[in-house]
Amino acid sequence: MQALKILVGVMTTLIIVGVTVLVFVIIGRIQTNAGNNNYRVELPEPPAKGSKLIDMVGVDKLLVLRYETPDRQTQLQVIDPANGKLRGVIEVKAVP
Repeated sequence: MQALKILVGVMTTLIIVGVTVLVFVIIGRIQTNAGNNNYRVELPEPPAKGSKLIDMVGVDKLLVLRYETPDRQTQLQVIDPANGKLRGVIEVKAVP
């Protein structure tokens, strides 16, 4: 009976230590992965002198900048934050 009590005590200690280690490993991985999503992006030149940056939106894994030019036209610039490259430019024009 004494041996059974010792065995239960040892197994309980092993379970508690195992769960504690598991929690610390999970927290460590979450903190490591959270840091991988920080990007430094240098924005391209505005489409025209006097353009105003109106809006900035994340779409999927891309960054979309909405500019308003001095002649009241709208232009969207699509940037890949992973490498900072301009992926494309979309001209938005009103249909009469």
